[in-house]
Amino acid sequence: AFMGYPRYDVCRASEWIRKLPACMRSSAAAIANRMPHDADGLRPFRIFGRFLGNLDSKDSRRYAESMAFFQDHHKETGYGEALAPHRLNSSFDRLDRYFQDSRTILTGAVWADINTYLPDDLLVKTDIATMAHGLEARSPFLDQELFDWALRLPEEVRYSSVRTKDLLSLDRKLIKREFAEKILNEHCSGRFYHHPRIWALMMLELWFRTWIDAAQIPQTPPRY
Repeated sequence: AFMGYPRYDVCRASEWIRKLPACMRSSAAAIANRMPHDADGLRPFRIFGRFLGNLDSKDSRRYAESMAFFQDHHKETGYGEALAPHRLNSSFDRLDRYFQDSRTILTGAVWADINTYLPDDLLVKTDIATMAHGLEARSPFLDQELFDWALRLPEEVRYSSVRTKDLLSLDRKLIKREFAEKILNEHCSGRFYHHPRIWALMMLELWFRTWIDAAQIPQTPPRY
């Protein structure tokens, strides 16, 4: 809902593809199909071939391929006898319905992630890892009211090409600096006992540094 993944930049940048004439997109795809699949071993050819092929792809497929470890053509040479009947079934098609009624590619990608990546990957892994240690985790950003509120925000507010999770990284301004300095000085001078308050403010600051500010560190997209 907060549009914080770097891969969303690609979705936003690919909006122009929708405006290309159909004949131009199909011609580009035809060129890509003539390129040998073993060009996957050479990164420049791989990127160029994928770029041309994606011009004529559905929005959902372009997004799915940006996350997949294997592409559909790998099935031809990689599937064994047990999986051979499924060669023609693309798992990428599962995302179609989330893009069909979306106003933009970015909105479709977010909706697809909410309905697939979140419940089938992130929450499952979290549950397995925490329960293995006798813990029961909670996801505060999945609070129903907060989640619904975030989804109602305009795309321009939730998305930023400058930094990820920009909506969560806005200037905190939670506590006035003068207030923090005042209780610290009073505590150090012995005038008042502010230990619980100082501890609470320290934990709040450390929590933000660990879980919010850390998201601003530039992330390099994985190379396929």
